[in-house]
Amino acid sequence: MSIAAELLPAVVLERTFVDVSMLLLSTELPAALKEALLPSLLAAIVGLLVFSTLYASKIVAGRRHVEELQRALRDKEKAVLALEASEERFRTLCDHAPVGIFVDDGRGNGVYHNSKCGEITGLSVEGGLGNGWHTAIHPDDRERVVNRVLEAVSKGEAYQDCNRYVHSDGTVRWVEGIAVPVKAADGELVAYVGTLLDVTAQRKAAEAQQASESRYLAIVNEQSDLIVRWQTNGTLLFANQAWCDFQGCSLDEALGIDFLSVVPDQRREELRQWASTVTAEQPVVSGESTFVMADGRRHFQLWTEHGIFDEQGRLIEIQSVGRDITAEREAEDQFREQQSLLAHVSRLSTMGELVAGIAHEVNQPLYSIKNCAQALQNVLADENQSNRELMVQCADQISDASSRAGEMIRRMRSFVRHGETEREVCDLNLLVEEAVRLVEFEGRRHQATVVVRPTNECVLVRVDRVQIQQVLVNLLKNAFESIAAAGCEIREVEACCSVAGSVGKISIVDSGPGVPEEFIETIFDAFVTTRKEGMGMGLAISRTIVEGHYGRIRVEQPQGSGAAFLVELPLHDPAQSFASIDVTSAVDPVSDVTVNAVNVVAQEA
Repeated sequence: MSIAAELLPAVVLERTFVDVSMLLLSTELPAALKEALLPSLLAAIVGLLVFSTLYASKIVAGRRHVEELQRALRDKEKAVLALEASEERFRTLCDHAPVGIFVDDGRGNGVYHNSKCGEITGLSVEGGLGNGWHTAIHPDDRERVVNRVLEAVSKGEAYQDCNRYVHSDGTVRWVEGIAVPVKAADGELVAYVGTLLDVTAQRKAAEAQQASESRYLAIVNEQSDLIVRWQTNGTLLFANQAWCDFQGCSLDEALGIDFLSVVPDQRREELRQWASTVTAEQPVVSGESTFVMADGRRHFQLWTEHGIFDEQGRLIEIQSVGRDITAEREAEDQFREQQSLLAHVSRLSTMGELVAGIAHEVNQPLYSIKNCAQALQNVLADENQSNRELMVQCADQISDASSRAGEMIRRMRSFVRHGETEREVCDLNLLVEEAVRLVEFEGRRHQATVVVRPTNECVLVRVDRVQIQQVLVNLLKNAFESIAAAGCEIREVEACCSVAGSVGKISIVDSGPGVPEEFIETIFDAFVTTRKEGMGMGLAISRTIVEGHYGRIRVEQPQGSGAAFLVELPLHDPAQSFASIDVTSAVDPVSDVTVNAVNVVAQEA
């Protein structure tokens, strides 16, 4: 018999006792009825006392058992309420999750999906149950995706895939799905829980980026410039087709090689030094490289390096862009040759115009030589031969006259010679003096006085001596002709040297009528002249020569009358080493110097 059955009489007696006691205590019952119930109450009390004595321990145990049952019921009720609350929170969480959440039965059949799943796939709550989710997969992807899911289910493995879904609104969306198995304690597969994420925007962005990169690569590979990217240790990361063609290799062969190993030695050391000191504030450097090909041909290239830095300011990569300037260099050399030839022709033309004066100048020392020689012959014919002092005097005069003639011929030959352009360090003062000597007879012919105003110190420039003399001769000759054509009473030309900062200046100023206003802007253009018999090439050639020396030539109208032609040339940099200069000749071979400018003032009438 169970404890509950054994304790039933006691429970009944206790219940009877309680009920009778309540009735007796009630004031509403008649006194006669209370007296009638009193024996029953006494009998219940006696019975409870007897029963309590016999079953006291069982009563206590029964009460404890009842309390435990009540507690268990309350705990179960709490657990049920907590489970319901948890399920409500889970559903709320799922419904508000930014990703789709689904559950299947462990065999690939859907049993639950949140609202986000429906938003992504276009399936209704009922449509996603069972195998209804198959219908939303793009027809081209359906078979592959279903087989992938069933394969994972058969192995109890997690799976991940990215495929297309056809939404109920007709749009095609890329969806990434991930699912993991849920297993019981004994390892039995009971379900799959997974997520769906709409990656259409990311997919389109990736496709757009890939297309952009493809277009970029196509553009880069179509460039004639050489483009490479390399790490600071020299490892080549990228090279375009032009670079590969120049090196005679494929891209696969080029990737990973040491880029610096194919750079000329001098440029390689420059790049290594630059890479160790470059900063994000000044990430660009340029330089030229000369490559000698297998057939002996030389290629000139202009390279620009651009440092690429990370967020911490560390140099991580370098992009180099090289342009083949061989054709430009060859064209420049050819242009300089043509320019030199044109200047030579111009000098010959100038010399032709000065030939009468030159003949006169040379004739004077020759005439002196002839006279002295005849006098010497007469002395030698004298049998006494006592006039030794006269013989020495004649010999000295012959020597001086021949030296003067030789110097004039040397200047003329130097002026008209044609050869390679040779730049040397010269004193501007001496260049002006030599140019004045070349045209001094032309000045006398036009009855013009030349005043040379040199500086107190040497004004050193690195120039082609003959070409700069040609410019000065042309300016002086123009000044003489301008003064003569205008019939000026005052016929004076000033040739001045000066220094302004890092610029040496020569000014040729005349007292003529000046340059007409309409010619001020075009006077240095080719075929522009103010003289009827002029060709208009002298000043154009002069400008080409001066600009070829990184200088500038211009014309000004001084107050009063006349014209002032200014030539500016860069001064030689005294900080650079070169041998001591013979000031007498102002000629000395030197290394590269900084280019400046010289001002020459002259006029083409």
